[in-house]
Amino acid sequence: MNNWYKFRLGGLNNHLILTLMKEFDNFGDINKENLKKLDYSKETIDTIISLLELDLEDEKEKYRKNKVRVLSYNSNEYPEMLKEISNPPPFLYVKGKGKFSNKSLAVVGTRKISSYGKLACDKIVSGFNNKGITIVSGLALGVDAYAHEIALKGNSSVIGVVAQGLDIVYPPSNLKLYKEVEEKGLLISEYPLGTH
Repeated sequence: MNNWYKFRLGGLNNHLILTLMKEFDNFGDINKENLKKLDYSKETIDTIISLLELDLEDEKEKYRKNKVRVLSYNSNEYPEMLKEISNPPPFLYVKGKGKFSNKSLAVVGTRKISSYGKLACDKIVSGFNNKGITIVSGLALGVDAYAHEIALKGNSSVIGVVAQGLDIVYPPSNLKLYKEVEEKGLLISEYPLGTH
């Protein structure tokens, strides 16, 4: 977690945070004069300036206790491929022992997996086992969870993308899988801790 997180903590919207990250290579370059050059309103400038003084220590401790790293858009660890989408999240919350990879296969599908869906998912995902391809999927019921199970059995790298804070396991029935993905791969979210 770096100083950019002050803007998330202070309630700035994702678009403005991302714009500031792209405009300023260095957080320390943010000041009234530089913001005025960008034609921000006085109210926006005052809000941004007031957030520069926020203390992040309590927030950092909360994330340390939960073993969650916060990567900002301008971090060296932030996945390059994710920067290519039209609206990348300014912060990525990461938990686990794995690493990001530029060689990945995203697997998504229905929550109610059919026998044919299992067969197809098994064939596709197991075909990438031991080939240096990271399997990326959600941790929802159905195809998402099944893809992770197949990949983990084949010792493939996995990334589980969740739609809540990393301190919340949903659905609760996937707790075992959640822990296994955390142990052998990565869990990621664009949502801060405590988000349902």
